[in-house]
Amino acid sequence: MKKYLLIFILLLFQSSFSKSITETQKLAAVCKVWGFLKYYHPNVAGGSKNWDEQLFLILPQIEKAQTTEEFSLVIENWIVSLGEIKSYKPAKSVNKIDYFDKNFDLSWISNSELFSKTLSKKLKFIEQNRVQTKQSFILNLQKMILKEFLKNLKTRIIILILNGQIKTLDF
Repeated sequence: MKKYLLIFILLLFQSSFSKSITETQKLAAVCKVWGFLKYYHPNVAGGSKNWDEQLFLILPQIEKAQTTEEFSLVIENWIVSLGEIKSYKPAKSVNKIDYFDKNFDLSWISNSELFSKTLSKKLKFIEQNRVQTKQSFILNLQKMILKEFLKNLKTRIIILILNGQIKTLDF
């Protein structure tokens, strides 16, 4: 009976020190981090990296991670490999822009069951110092639309790009 009690206590302590993480939790978390970094990290949002390829490069390392500590370390090293993020002090805006943010939620960044404190701090720092320029995917979309417009001049829909907005007219 003492053996069973001792084994039970050892297993209890072992599981409390290293929390295991499921494949589903790892994939869901890495997808959130990947999407977050795509739009917030200055070196990624600028379009200098093949971001889809980065996901496929990190997945084998994510798969090997067995605990939340290992998982967090892989993500932290990935963020460090993307380059330095400079601290940003926003200029005071004269016009207050009212954005729709009812479904905007970054509370997952602070999930201590998935992320270490240092990883959560890094993600929070990236959020606070996110990219402040026009992102490359918007510029590429405008170029692509203009290219299609020039190829299809005989179509019934004319696309006008005015002041960064896309408008359509049907004749």
